Amino acid sequence: MATSLASQLAKIRVESTNALDLKAQKKAHSKSLLFDAHHAATQDFDTLFQLCHEGYQEICQLDPRFEAFAGNLFSEQSKQEDRTQMTAAQNKSLDNVLEDFMSLVVGRLLLKPAAKAMEWLVRRFRPAAFKFLQPYIQSSTNPPRHTIVHTTAHNRDLFSAFNLYTLNVCRRGQQCSALLSFWSSVVSEAIALMLDRSRLGRLELQRQNQQDVIMRVMPTLAEGLSMEHVPDLRVGCFMILTVLSSKTKLSEDFLQTAMDLVVTGWENIIHAGLICLVVLCQQRHEVILPKKTFKALVVTQQLSDDLILLKRHYKVEKLVLGLVLGSLERLGTRGDAERLRFVRELIEADLMQSSFIAAAVTQMLPLANGTRLLPSPKDGFDSQSAIVDLLRYLADSPTVGSTIHLSIENMDAETRQQTLKLFGNHRRPIEGPNDLETDEEMQDVDQGLSSTQFEELVDRIPSRTAFEVSFLSHSKSYIFESLADAFIAAHHSTDHLDAFSDLPLLRKSLAMSEPLYFSFFVRLWCGHYPTSARAAAIRKVSRYVQTEKLSVDVQILFPYILYALADPAAPIRRAGVELVMALSSSYKAMGSQNDNHSRFTILGKGQIYGQAFPSKEVVWLPWETAVAFIQVWLVPDLEEIRVDSSQLPRCLVDRLQAGADRKELGNHARKEKAALRSSVMTWLCSHVVNTSVLPLKERLLPMLNRVPKVGQTSTFALLKPLLTTTLAQGYMALQEGCEKEHIDTSAYTDHLMEIASPRDHESIKLLQDCISDTKETADSPMRIAAFRRLRGIWALLKPQNQMSLGKFMLDLTLMNSLSDQDCINQMEALETLRTVKLPTDVLQSLVDECPAMVHNGPQKTAKRRRTASSSQNPGDAIRKASTILDIVESSVTEADLPLVGGLFKILTDIQGYKGHSGLELHYLELLVVNSIISILKSST
Repeated sequence: MATSLASQLAKIRVESTNALDLKAQKKAHSKSLLFDAHHAATQDFDTLFQLCHEGYQEICQLDPRFEAFAGNLFSEQSKQEDRTQMTAAQNKSLDNVLEDFMSLVVGRLLLKPAAKAMEWLVRRFRPAAFKFLQPYIQSSTNPPRHTIVHTTAHNRDLFSAFNLYTLNVCRRGQQCSALLSFWSSVVSEAIALMLDRSRLGRLELQRQNQQDVIMRVMPTLAEGLSMEHVPDLRVGCFMILTVLSSKTKLSEDFLQTAMDLVVTGWENIIHAGLICLVVLCQQRHEVILPKKTFKALVVTQQLSDDLILLKRHYKVEKLVLGLVLGSLERLGTRGDAERLRFVRELIEADLMQSSFIAAAVTQMLPLANGTRLLPSPKDGFDSQSAIVDLLRYLADSPTVGSTIHLSIENMDAETRQQTLKLFGNHRRPIEGPNDLETDEEMQDVDQGLSSTQFEELVDRIPSRTAFEVSFLSHSKSYIFESLADAFIAAHHSTDHLDAFSDLPLLRKSLAMSEPLYFSFFVRLWCGHYPTSARAAAIRKVSRYVQTEKLSVDVQILFPYILYALADPAAPIRRAGVELVMALSSSYKAMGSQNDNHSRFTILGKGQIYGQAFPSKEVVWLPWETAVAFIQVWLVPDLEEIRVDSSQLPRCLVDRLQAGADRKELGNHARKEKAALRSSVMTWLCSHVVNTSVLPLKERLLPMLNRVPKVGQTSTFALLKPLLTTTLAQGYMALQEGCEKEHIDTSAYTDHLMEIASPRDHESIKLLQDCISDTKETADSPMRIAAFRRLRGIWALLKPQNQMSLGKFMLDLTLMNSLSDQDCINQMEALETLRTVKLPTDVLQSLVDECPAMVHNGPQKTAKRRRTASSSQNPGDAIRKASTILDIVESSVTEADLPLVGGLFKILTDIQGYKGHSGLELHYLELLVVNSIISILKSST
């Protein structure tokens, strides 16, 4: 009995408070967030309430939801509340109110007003004494993160309570990013620990433990993924799903349901959702995507761009294949054109390995050859023909072409023959692998087009050329596509091809007086047509040169011969080599038969790019230079060019640079005169600038950009009209032209920006104008390419250009506008300043731009040139200082010792500003101190 009574008395003593124990009361009253214990002990509740209520009123202005606590936690009556005198029910009710307030304020605790409001809760209601983890409250330290994760993983009640608390906060709309980020990271790590622990024991026990973990987290995932109004919570659920999928085997039903939940209302969190989908797809046995998931993905803007970014870190092949197969399954209904465009974009983006591409092609071939019939769509779109065109396009692609050919080759003989025969009847047929590797003479074999069919095809071609004199004109041709269809259909047969070239429409008899005949074949071999047809076009010109006596200078062919000699397809290069040899023989014969070379007129001069085009802008080679270009610049390297597509760029650049880079060709190069090289460079650049053939520009620009100057002539000066014209037309026009010719718009844009020379101030100004152009869209690849070019040439810029560009980039970084264009410019400019090597002068100018930290006073440092205005918004000043110091810290080296004095002055300003404003500027201090330490360490 005594023992029982003693235990009861001890319990009462612990749970009760002694009103006369002044020392204990003073100690409890001195626990504060803002004040030290000695100062806090001297404060009464009236003074404290007045101070903290001011903070409460300020946060009410930030968020009206705090006004709900004016009648309880922050009422006048709250000063008289004493928790020790309340009943258990009253304390529980008060705990609920305190929890609501703290859930709402947790995201703003770094703000001074929020800290003041929390001070009142700590001092008056002492939530730590009633609800807190022990023993960490006793030492005034936060629980270590690993302790929280470990306890969450091993304590079911804590795991459930943590999840329930987070969901309740989100239901009430009181969530903040800090809380949700903390929750998702802790729970994800805890689940990973649980699953790792579940692998112990027998296989059956492991499966049971893993299933138990899944069941424990399922309710939280189900509700969290359904809260579309809380995107941060959904992102956290994506993280948990990713961990689950990576650590254990999930059922197909679970994976399908999870994928559908991920894409529900994911418009603002697409990137995070894609990561989750990619991981989930890797675990599925089924390739076809769930219907809801597929529909959400196909309407996603710039999906292929996002997947390209994810490919660097994740395996996206299975998700991409699911999208391709899903699109092919749905063919035969309205919208087939858009579906096939989507398929082409995904395959061409090179997101899949060869085995996945082969699987996609295997599904496309039955649709193309008719073994799988498609219903006729209501919009009348010919899906089967479009698939044939798509396969032809993919077969010519340098990235996936070989896989397409291999898929066709692996088909059984009958199916392969039917497929190739079907393709032969279409506008741009696809070749099999053997067609691409042969260079033999064409034979009179049946390729699916009889003489009657050919005649019918020719009869459909217009009989007049209107006023056309060249198919390379900038004006649109109304007959070229019809002629191209007929040529592609005829090129397998020698008889048909001869009949085609004799068409009155092509005016072969006038080939030595007007460029129409030659220009047709030039445009065709430079276009995106079947390889065998392009090679046949080159051979047709070669035969004309071999069989007909040339009476004019046909140097209009030379730039387009370079295009053929640099082609990745071997048949094109071989045909180009034949043409060069034929021209070399003809030019040699012309020179020996006529000593007066000036009598040879240049074919197409003033006509080749259209009669309305200013022909004075096109430069032409003198006869001697044209002969030297063929016989001295090209002929000696033809054998190497025949077998290697990268040989022509090396040879051409070497010739233009007088053999500076290749000693083995130095004997030829040293014999070239600077005038000859300058003449060739000027002539070649003029054709690249003025031609209407975009593929020629795309192929020759990288070669020409490798030659900064020839003699006294800079390449930028010669190619500048192309850059300025393209910038004036805008990216949409450029993209339209590139898509028409199947050219990578991004790569070509980079080639255009490479025209800008680091040594020419005008070129730097053009890049700046491109960045600042308001006509372009916010995410214009042309603007992004300009930033990339500036980063690439930064080290070669003159100091004064680096200084002006550094100021330009800083101004972009510090812009206050919230437009999409300004935001992208800010990010790119900041990335530029962080990645390039900034010299001391530029860093010094940035330090001088750092605003002085003043507070309602005239104190300024006279010796410094930094601007400081008493009317400047403190927030803007801190933001600008933070940006500048962040750039300086990432760039300083031992060579930047002169910056130390300015950095110490900034540090003094920051400390003085802290004393006046009461703001904690630890981050700014850390940046300055790190910069100083980096400089001093490197210099010792």
